Amino acid sequence: AVENGQISVVNVAGAMIGEHTTDASVEGYCFPDIQNGDYNVSAAVPPEYNPTTGLSAPVVVNPGDIKFLQFGAQASAASGLTGGGGDSRSTLLGIVGLVLLVGAGALGFYASRMGRSSPRSLR
Repeated sequence: AVENGQISVVNVAGAMIGEHTTDASVEGYCFPDIQNGDYNVSAAVPPEYNPTTGLSAPVVVNPGDIKFLQFGAQASAASGLTGGGGDSRSTLLGIVGLVLLVGAGALGFYASRMGRSSPRSLR
């Protein structure tokens, strides 16, 4: 579960019906006193997260209905939530990429030099 996210329920007239700030619990949250009607349920992710699903859903509530909605988010790469090892891993991958590019350039240069000399049988 994503902590410090915000879930809001608004009716079609734009009036706020309920809000909830998410916590670490994997249990859902229920808005028990919602009357029948049309609503828009929206989510806001904390600044250090990126949404992975839509952040808004229309919901029609009829007598006896129970609706389940899920919203998704993942930690942003810039947030530093990678356990402290994200920067060193990025640097290592950058160095490996640079070495591969230099190797490919050297191989291309070698192949171009080999292609310029004509075989002895054609002289």
